[in-house]
Amino acid sequence: MKLNEHISQLKGYPTADKFEYEVGVMSNENNYGPSPRVYAAIRAINDVNRYPDPLAEKLREKLAEYNNVPSENIVCFSGGDEAIRTILGLFLSPGKTLLGHAPTFAMYPIGAQYYGAKYEAVSLEKDFSFTQKQLDAILEKSSAASAIALCNPNNPTGNEIPLELLEKLLNAVETPVLVDEAYFEYHKQTVANRAVEGKAIVVRTLSKAFGLAGLRCGYAIAPKEIADALLKAKLVFNVNSVTQAAALAALSDLPHMHDIVEKTVADREKLFTALKEKGYSAYSSTANFVLVQDAGGELYKKLLDNKVLARQVKLPGFPPEQYVRISIGTTQENERVISLL
Repeated sequence: MKLNEHISQLKGYPTADKFEYEVGVMSNENNYGPSPRVYAAIRAINDVNRYPDPLAEKLREKLAEYNNVPSENIVCFSGGDEAIRTILGLFLSPGKTLLGHAPTFAMYPIGAQYYGAKYEAVSLEKDFSFTQKQLDAILEKSSAASAIALCNPNNPTGNEIPLELLEKLLNAVETPVLVDEAYFEYHKQTVANRAVEGKAIVVRTLSKAFGLAGLRCGYAIAPKEIADALLKAKLVFNVNSVTQAAALAALSDLPHMHDIVEKTVADREKLFTALKEKGYSAYSSTANFVLVQDAGGELYKKLLDNKVLARQVKLPGFPPEQYVRISIGTTQENERVISLL
């Protein structure tokens, strides 16, 4: 069978290495786990023979309350990845261009290729910061792009785009701008209000701070016109009934989430400080991980030898052994990582 050429050339998402480990700090997960209410909600489910609500209306209402936006501006997905893929499908097709930055989350170049489009990247600074220089480059190229995708905070680097630069971009362009806020809970900067105003499309997830990575629940905050289009474009029963119940339970226990975020941020700063004190070149982060220069992969190997699995990261222009990304696990796990530096 002959596949579409752009599909046959897909490289696929680079998953973490498959090794035995005792501490997993490779996927930016919440190692504490979700609220106990989540497990109680899952145990109470007794109607999996029925299709789930295709519009996830109760969940949209709860997310609207959490984000202080109208529910008509929210669409739920089976993870942030599905949200990204579906949103890109509204704007991309063969010959079109998705404009973004490099490095970035791998799903953006992959998503562009999936639709036969081109991913054009503006390089971040050497320290991976986003400055006026990057804003100017994006503005210059924006009119030729069908969509713009920005990660804030960025994965895998952890840095944020200054809000004033992001606001300048949103005010200056007519091109649709997707802002990936998967790590919003860890740094609190958002343009969700601009999505309601019609100037952005925001993607969020419950996989990180809320601890629902295994259940796959993400959502978009979008202008009503875009939200209506996404409701038509998404798979009908894309968020299953177990996930909807679990997400509602997680959102009903915000103190649990806030407590974990507070611990994670404190431990992130402890790890960053320890890395710097040990002579590593680490990058300041506003997410739940720290990126570290790792020439020859020595730190990655040392952690792995001690049953701690981190993530080697391939960045444009660098071999994979040059960088390692370390997620922030529990306080005990973080102390174990620090002890191995």
